[in-house]
Amino acid sequence: MAYRQLPPNIPRTPQQAQQAQQLGRKGAIGCGIVWLFIVSFVALPGIVIGGVGFSALFVVPFLAVGIGMIAWGMAPTIRAWKITPPDIQVSRDAVRLGESFDFRYNQVLKDRLDVDSAKAVFLMRETATYRRGTDTYTETHEIPVETKEIRGGTYTSGEQLDLSHRFTVPLDGMHTFIASNNRIEWLIKVKVSIARWPDVDEAYPILVLPEQHHGYGAENR
Repeated sequence: MAYRQLPPNIPRTPQQAQQAQQLGRKGAIGCGIVWLFIVSFVALPGIVIGGVGFSALFVVPFLAVGIGMIAWGMAPTIRAWKITPPDIQVSRDAVRLGESFDFRYNQVLKDRLDVDSAKAVFLMRETATYRRGTDTYTETHEIPVETKEIRGGTYTSGEQLDLSHRFTVPLDGMHTFIASNNRIEWLIKVKVSIARWPDVDEAYPILVLPEQHHGYGAENR
């Protein structure tokens, strides 16, 4: 499936994925605030009438849902107090089968942080949706291709967390394909585990075209 044929709501580049993630987190914050307002509006009269007891305990899980949505939405903002948002660049907007591309990922520490692990995994994700009777099922299978991993440890202000790497699409791989019930997606999943601080756990799409790169192997020598 060619680049122009992808549905407009599907992120095609890491930059578009970042924008979608930011919108999603802002939406989560808004939904969390509205949810807390509704729960408080509905539950407060019962608590006032019945006092602190079963009514208060009953509402706790609902409050936790709203707080969780807000916390998830605020995670990048909190994380940015000690480490800059990721600077991401990809050398090609679209990649052919067998072709290599450079993935640049960099974050700068603003304060001391203990990083447990950090890695970027280039993988193919296959998603299939099917019906069995009246039920709908979705199965997802991920196939890792390459992994860039750096050491964990203590990072201090001014140090860089760099997961940049040159990845190569397998020559015998499948191109990007988005349909109603089936998907083939190529992603770089970045996971940075930080002790006592919000982790980085994001995925960035790589568009793979349905054609082969004739110089396969030469550019990696």
